[in-house]
Amino acid sequence: MIRWQSIRVVVPALTLLFICFTLAIALLSGQSLAYRRIVEDGIKQVSDRLNFIQGVAEQLIALGAVERLNHLISNFAAEPDLLALLVTDHKGEILASIRYVDTGKHYTETSYIITSEKVVKATNSNSSVLDEDHKRHIITGYAPVCTKGEGLGLRSTQCGFLYYRLDLAYQYRLARANFYRVLAVSLVGSGLGAMLLLAALSRLITRRTALMAEISENFSRGERERRIAITGRDELAWLGQSLNRLFDSVEDNETALQEKEERWRSLVETVVDAVITINDKGIIESFNQSAENMFGYNAKEVIGKNVSLLMPEPHKSLHNGYMKNYIDTGHKKVIGIGREVEAIKKNGVIFPVELAVSEMTIHGERLFTGLIRDITEKRKLRDDIINTNRDLFEANLKLEELARTDGLTGLYNRRHFDTVLEEEMHRASRMATPVSLIMCDIDHFKHYNDILGHQAGDACLISIAGIIKQHFLRGSDLPARYGGEEFVIIMPGFNESQCYKHAELLRQSVRAASIAHPGSDTDKYVTISIGIASFQPNDSTVIPPTPALLIETADHALYEAKRAGRNQVKLGGVI
Repeated sequence: MIRWQSIRVVVPALTLLFICFTLAIALLSGQSLAYRRIVEDGIKQVSDRLNFIQGVAEQLIALGAVERLNHLISNFAAEPDLLALLVTDHKGEILASIRYVDTGKHYTETSYIITSEKVVKATNSNSSVLDEDHKRHIITGYAPVCTKGEGLGLRSTQCGFLYYRLDLAYQYRLARANFYRVLAVSLVGSGLGAMLLLAALSRLITRRTALMAEISENFSRGERERRIAITGRDELAWLGQSLNRLFDSVEDNETALQEKEERWRSLVETVVDAVITINDKGIIESFNQSAENMFGYNAKEVIGKNVSLLMPEPHKSLHNGYMKNYIDTGHKKVIGIGREVEAIKKNGVIFPVELAVSEMTIHGERLFTGLIRDITEKRKLRDDIINTNRDLFEANLKLEELARTDGLTGLYNRRHFDTVLEEEMHRASRMATPVSLIMCDIDHFKHYNDILGHQAGDACLISIAGIIKQHFLRGSDLPARYGGEEFVIIMPGFNESQCYKHAELLRQSVRAASIAHPGSDTDKYVTISIGIASFQPNDSTVIPPTPALLIETADHALYEAKRAGRNQVKLGGVI
């Protein structure tokens, strides 16, 4: 029967209470620190982003590169905790925003919560202004944008502003979810640990402690034959083994010492590694058989000489200084640490070795024993492994790139397009921003192949792909080869009308390339037909439509462009 006062009950219970209490304090403190860190990181992020974007925006506006400024701002749209980011001129008109629909509007016409007093403070003081809303977990930043931009009215006395709004609630939700998950797992683990501790104490402590006490008492009374038979690797097993060793040493200490000395001598002579002993002057006092085989000297040739005989330059000249410095200061560089160094054979060949040095004092004399292993093959194998891993890494990078791109045109392939389109539609739904799809097809391409041959057809596809690459340079745009003579371009953040302008420029550029097409009924040069479809989420959009619907809409618009005479752009509408 187990009493409640028993150590087998009290220890697990107290352990469980201590773990639970400590765990609760630690997790609650961790959550509080995590929230505080989120706020600090958020303030730093807003401050850093304001300084960075402010500098870039002023330079781009000064150069008249407002479109590039739009591209820069659009790259931040995918961040889940970013609520707003825009740049205005001195009149308050928005030059660039993560929401393209706001471009050209006055900032008061948007849904952004922009405080005029903060705008005035930032533009008048020419410094950033940060505002933290603790209740809504939002950090807002304002920064002036002052430059002599052409046609934008910006100059040092009339500044636009940069507005940045960060949502800390997103980070709070992640931290809170992680806190509850860790708490649940920790509590379950603590309970299981307490039960295992109870079972272990019952089995491993009480009975074995009584057995050791009994045998120790009998040994003190003269019963020397019996030993403690306890197996395992815990502290009690180690204690039992230590007591057994103590009992043995009392009886045969002298015999054990003599046997150990014989074994040591035999080991030094037969060990595979070289064993060399030197005194505190660096003079060799012992040199085993393995050392003779390794260095090419016999023991008589080296005993009594300085160990630097076995070292290449510059270590040979510096060795005596190393020894003196250690004797004077006790600062260790090799002793008890081990390292890879170079040694030299009798025939002058330099080779790498692993050196481990131990220090001992015998009859007042300080001796150093070096254990040396030739690692020539080991180092060669290591270098081979490093080279092989590097080659494998480079090969994997090439395979990954090949898996995402079309081998002929160098554009992304159909598989990568399908993956990215689904991601962009989910991001558009989450951020309430549009995403558009351009689908284009080379007119009468079958006739082109029939008349000029497939090699000329491949060259034509490569040329069209090059034109597409030149027109879609945003980091978020994704041009891909859909199949055959069809190409697709994903344009995140662009609505139907914005997308139409780019598609029309693409159509004109293909025609302007003047690629001769002798089999076309539309034009004497190669032309393309284009269909456009857009997805514009609203407040009620929870789950976006399938990518297949967007593709089908664009394909239908492409069909309408062909039916209307080809070499034109048709809108498929907004889904």
